[in-house]
Amino acid sequence: MIQDEQSFLIDKSILFDVRLSPYDIRIYFALVAFSQGNENLKITIGEIVRAIGLSRATFSRSIKHFKKLKLLQVDRKTDGCIYHFLKPNN
Repeated sequence: MIQDEQSFLIDKSILFDVRLSPYDIRIYFALVAFSQGNENLKITIGEIVRAIGLSRATFSRSIKHFKKLKLLQVDRKTDGCIYHFLKPNN
């Protein structure tokens, strides 16, 4: 799904946010990369964890943390989730 030579832009405040763990940052970067510049992303958890090599538990923990920090809004569907990126309020 992601080609080797693609790049993406991300808000610098995400990278330097001390409330985020290295796993959180890695997962957020993966979601942004998969979204290909869109504000929304529809994907399954399995697709993401296979691509980045982390467990479902780690992914779910990070998503819960993003929701608490109001970085993401998640709509659960039967065929995956829709992730809505929100503006960071640092």
